[in-house]
Amino acid sequence: MKMKAVITGPMVQGVGYRVFLMHQAIIEGIERFSALNVSDNALVVLAEAEEEKISNLKELLLTRRPEHAQVSEVRIEDFKGLVMTIQEATALSTVEQMDKAIPILISMNGRMENMDDKLGRMDEKMGGMDEKMARMVEKQEETVDEVRGLRVDLGTIHAERMERMERDIAEIKAKIGL
Repeated sequence: MKMKAVITGPMVQGVGYRVFLMHQAIIEGIERFSALNVSDNALVVLAEAEEEKISNLKELLLTRRPEHAQVSEVRIEDFKGLVMTIQEATALSTVEQMDKAIPILISMNGRMENMDDKLGRMDEKMGGMDEKMARMVEKQEETVDEVRGLRVDLGTIHAERMERMERDIAEIKAKIGL
């Protein structure tokens, strides 16, 4: 027995519907099965199997769907044409997914090349910054050395002034008799 189901709705693609249905067909033992996107809001399911398996598939189509699917209608009708094997449908689905992925991968490759260029420029800038940082550290060390020298000089000057003040105070005390 053969059947065709047309599933329409605002979210019947991009929600894993075909994989969901293929998984169910494999569980049911349906060897001739395909699920194809035919427009932005339609999915066509073709199946050929014994009457009981087709009946179970029809029940599934009418009652179950992937979590994020939004279905407006499931229309089931008889079908007279050829139904591909589930292996052929799987191969076709794989090729379709690769066809979608290739432009994304190419775009990502271009972005990665841009990132490499940016990282190279950043690396050059960082090299320049390393040189600047080394010069800054040298200057800082020179400044610290100068401050230490000034501290020693100021300490010496301060000590000399203190000695002179103490002598002057001693002279003043001696003159006034203290």
